[in-house]
Amino acid sequence: MGQITFEFVGNSELMEVHIFRADSFHGEPTESEEMRPQWFQLDQMPVSHMWPDDAYWFPLVLHKKLFLGYFKYQDHDTILEYTLKEVDKVQEENKQTFHTSHMGNIIPQIGQAIE
Repeated sequence: MGQITFEFVGNSELMEVHIFRADSFHGEPTESEEMRPQWFQLDQMPVSHMWPDDAYWFPLVLHKKLFLGYFKYQDHDTILEYTLKEVDKVQEENKQTFHTSHMGNIIPQIGQAIE
């Protein structure tokens, strides 16, 4: 569905995140050390409690759009720059082209301003 590369100032490693969407499942979500599952109405998503970049790309997931993204953070709350681009396919050759030209076709954030 999507792929995002995160860069944090002062850290030489990039974090590559793959975004997936499931439209159905069987069983009950269970709590783990990493998360406590909780259901929300779409118009009540707790965006202010999520990472700042989520407000940019999460609407694309809800609308079943494929995308590539890049977010550069100063710290956990401050986005210095970002690029988000809808694509026809999320594949390796798109990713390489995208990362060498970060600033094409930026999709504006939905729901809140960059802090």
